[in-house]
Amino acid sequence: MPRIHSLALLSCLLPGVAFAQSPAGENVPQAKTETTTELQATLSHPDRAEGGSTLDIDWSGPGADGDLITLSVAGTGRPLAQAYTRKGNPARIVLPPEPGTYELRYLTAKGKVLATNPLGVTAPILNLSYPAEVAAGTSFDVAWRGPGQGADTIRIGPPDSPDQSHLAYIRSGNPARLIAPTNPGTYEIRYVFRDGQVLLTRPLTVTATPLGLDAPRRVPAGSKFAVTWKGPDQTGDIIEIASPGNGAPTDYAYTRSGNPASLFAPTTPGLYELRYRFRNRETLVAQPITVTAIDLSLDFPEEVPAGARFKVTWQGPGQPSDNIQISSPGDEEYEDYAYLTLGNPVELVAPARAGTYELRYLFRDDEVLIARPITVTPVPVKLDHPATIPGGSSFAVAWSGPNQRGDTVQIARPDDPADDGLTYAFMQDAAPVRMIAPLRPGSYEVRYVFQDEEVLLRQPLEVTAPDLALFAPDRVAPGESFEVEWVGPDQPGDTIQIRQRGERARDFAYVRGRNPVTFTAPDTPGTYELRYMFLGDEVAIRRQIIVAE
Repeated sequence: MPRIHSLALLSCLLPGVAFAQSPAGENVPQAKTETTTELQATLSHPDRAEGGSTLDIDWSGPGADGDLITLSVAGTGRPLAQAYTRKGNPARIVLPPEPGTYELRYLTAKGKVLATNPLGVTAPILNLSYPAEVAAGTSFDVAWRGPGQGADTIRIGPPDSPDQSHLAYIRSGNPARLIAPTNPGTYEIRYVFRDGQVLLTRPLTVTATPLGLDAPRRVPAGSKFAVTWKGPDQTGDIIEIASPGNGAPTDYAYTRSGNPASLFAPTTPGLYELRYRFRNRETLVAQPITVTAIDLSLDFPEEVPAGARFKVTWQGPGQPSDNIQISSPGDEEYEDYAYLTLGNPVELVAPARAGTYELRYLFRDDEVLIARPITVTPVPVKLDHPATIPGGSSFAVAWSGPNQRGDTVQIARPDDPADDGLTYAFMQDAAPVRMIAPLRPGSYEVRYVFQDEEVLLRQPLEVTAPDLALFAPDRVAPGESFEVEWVGPDQPGDTIQIRQRGERARDFAYVRGRNPVTFTAPDTPGTYELRYMFLGDEVAIRRQIIVAE
């Protein structure tokens, strides 16, 4: 058997540790010698590229967090652009528009250069194509050629001035669409690189655009009138009427809505001006217009009974959205209203509560032109009915009150809102009204509800337990005819049903005027249920019946 040297054995057992023998023959470990692997990277890309374009750079390297690819002028080392390797491979860098020799570098997060490559940048190909002359304020197209970066713009402005009147981002398409300045003269079109650097300029002549407003010199207050206009007709251009100077407009119309434009005169007489506003920013033309006074009046009874209908004769502008309202004084909300398009006079309904109110003429549903007081006098509201009634039975309710369309008598639980009664009857010209009490015993109330939204009067009603019974055989054969006698409310819609639990009714019969009612037993044996259904949908009483041979 071959012998294994101890040094070799230790070396096998402890890899990476070197051993030597001492003069005494002992194995002594030696210090380990470490080998450092040098970090490396490569960059791959075209040798030359057009200025302003986006360069894709394939790279290999550590790709550690903070590693980046930089671009600098050759020999300077000062980065002009950079891309972090963590954002993907290839890295993407937007080149400067200036031609020359540049240098790409792979830098670690600590700033160590792992790779460098030269790059030649050529001048970008630039061009702008458009009409030599355009009319002031009009739109025109500019076909362009250039780097095409997302933030690049085509601009128009005065020569030798950084100012601009309009710009379009090239990402919006080619050609770009510009709007000419409103003042005639010589301007320039510019291709502006992403950071504001002008790469190309070309001259443009802006000619005068015909401007004008044609309208009556005098119009009645609140009237609608036409304005024929001349102008650029850009999106956002408006015709407005306002107080002279910098007064806010009282009305306006977009030119894109048509020619002539339609405006409403202010309701206050006086001197105003019409304006053509370019893109709602700049007044291109203005001219005076006089608004004359008109007659305003409301004619109506000084007093009206609560809840009564009454007529109001009016004088005013009579515009489509003008209306007459009745309201509490100082309250922006209204009790009732009528649009003047319904005629003259209009009809209103007085509030249900007595008191002092006011009638208002609202111009275009916004501005009160005239307000006058009106007195609403009390109207007796009464309900006469039994204090106690058996559940499910019918009873009469005599009443007095406003008697308006939508007025109802309701039976409700005391906490139910005005529009959520259990049963109701419209009372228009019906006296008394017939009501059906709830089936379940308990405390309820009878209400007079004005126009189905305001409770004018409520009175208590006690509902007692009704007499309910079903009499039928306990057991019948399949298909056998049998009779059911009943005791119940006997209301229209009341039925007796036979069914199994959880299933729809197998058969039913209306009870109105029929006692007993006759059924045919189901063909399928089983346990069934007879039910008395109040008004067709509420179980009043049930009993079991067995179908068997």
